[in-house]
Amino acid sequence: YYGTRSHSGNGCAGGDHDDGCTSGGGSEGHGGDDNEGAYSDGGGSHEDGHNRLGQLLTTLAQDPCDNLAEQCDGYQDCPSGSDEMDCGKQAGKQKSTVFEILFPLSHLVPCIPNLCFPTAVRLGANDALQIRINNSFLPVCAQGWSQFLADKTCAQMGFRKSFQSTPIDGEVTSGIIVTNVSSEFIQGQGTVSTFGKLLDSCLCVSCPFVVSIDCGRQEVSSRIIGGTPAQLGQWPWQLSMHYLGSHICGGSLVAPDFVVTAAHCFSGSNPSTLNSSNWKIYGGMISQSNLPPPYFISKIMIHENYNSHTHDYDIALVKLNDPVTFSKDIQPLCLPTFNQIFPPGTKCWTSGFGTTEQGIEKVSTLMMDVSVNIIDSKVCNSSTVYPSLITSNMVCAGDLNGGRDACTGDSGGPLVCPGPGQRWYLAGVTSWGEGCGKKNKPVVYSNVESLLSWIYGKM
Repeated sequence: YYGTRSHSGNGCAGGDHDDGCTSGGGSEGHGGDDNEGAYSDGGGSHEDGHNRLGQLLTTLAQDPCDNLAEQCDGYQDCPSGSDEMDCGKQAGKQKSTVFEILFPLSHLVPCIPNLCFPTAVRLGANDALQIRINNSFLPVCAQGWSQFLADKTCAQMGFRKSFQSTPIDGEVTSGIIVTNVSSEFIQGQGTVSTFGKLLDSCLCVSCPFVVSIDCGRQEVSSRIIGGTPAQLGQWPWQLSMHYLGSHICGGSLVAPDFVVTAAHCFSGSNPSTLNSSNWKIYGGMISQSNLPPPYFISKIMIHENYNSHTHDYDIALVKLNDPVTFSKDIQPLCLPTFNQIFPPGTKCWTSGFGTTEQGIEKVSTLMMDVSVNIIDSKVCNSSTVYPSLITSNMVCAGDLNGGRDACTGDSGGPLVCPGPGQRWYLAGVTSWGEGCGKKNKPVVYSNVESLLSWIYGKM
C-alpha cells in the first residue's frame, strides 16, 4: 500500500517511519471516519461494476435522508453522506481530485458538472494511503504507482506535492492498483481515463515524506479589538490589499503566486473592484505608514456560488503577476488538509489592519492580532447568536462575552490555527459579523477546509 507522512506530522514531511504492513482492523486515519474499517476485501463485488452500483443503491436506500435528497449534486443530504458517495462524471472528466470515482466508467453515476463529491482519501495505520470503495477503505498498491500520482494525491489532501515514496515488505489482503492517468496536472482540468482495478493482494508501499513549500512557519513566536500590535515576522503570510491607494481587505499568501481572501472584497456595487489594475498588494510589513514595493494582480477569481446576502461561499483567490520571494518577513501559510478539523475551543489567531474600535472608520496603521477560540457551529447557529445563518462553509470564532474580535478592514484576512509540526493553518477567511466585539456576535469566517476543492481547482 501507499502511506504518507505529512508536514503536520500526520501526513507530510518529517518524523520516523515504521516499516510495517497493516492488513486489517479499523484505523483512525487522517481525514477518515473512525468507525469505518481500514480494509475490506469486498466479497465478490470487486470485478463486477453492476454489483458495486447495486450496493451503492442499497446503501442509499438504507440511509435515512430527506425525501428531497438528490444523488450526486455536490451537497450531502443524507446523514452518512451516501447520496454523494462514489460520484463521478460520465465522461471521466475530473476536477481537483485524483480518487474521485472508483467505478469503471461505464457504471458511473453522473453528477452536475463541477460538483462531483470526491471519494474519501485518508491516511490510515502506519500512514497508509487509503481510498474509499463500497463504504470501506482500501490501500493503494505499489504496482503502477508513480511520483506523478503521489504529487496529485497529496495535492488532494491539501499538500502541494509529494517528496518521497518507498516500498515496504509485506502484502495486504486486498488493495487497489491505479493505472492510465493522464499527464495533465489534476489541479487544473486534468482527466483520468481509468482509475484502476482491485487486486486480491498487493505489495505494501509507503510515502514517508510529502512536502511542497515550507509553510506556516513564524520567525517570531506568538505571544484588532482586544488585540495588540503584531511584530514583524509574526504573521508573515498576512497581506494588505489596497484598492485605489487605500487598505480595503486582508489576504493570506498560500503559495508564491496565490492569495486567499474574501469574495466580498471584490463584489460590491462598484464593478471597478474587479479590475485587477486598481489593486496593489503589500506583504512583509506591519505598518501602513511604511509600505514596501507592492505586488500586482494578474487575475481575480471569485467563487461562482458566492451569495452577498447570505455570505455563503465568501472566498476568492488572487493570482499575482510575479511570484513572491520568501524571506523571514514574508512566508506562505499552510492550507488545511482535507477533513482537517479544528474543534470547538481551539485557540486560534486573527490579524489585520482593521479598525480597533466599533464606530471608528479609519483603519489601524499597525497590524493588530488577537487570539480567538473556535465556537461550536451549533452554538453559533442558535437563536441567541446567529439563528440558522451559519452554513457548512462557515466557522465562528471569538468570545461570546464580547471584546476580542476582528473588525471592519480585517475582511479577507486569515483565521489561523496551530497544527502538528508547529505549523499554522488557514482555518478561515474573515467574512462577516454583527458589529465589532459585541456579546453573542462573534465573527464568522469562511471555512477554508470545506472550500479546498474549489481552491485547488483554481490554482
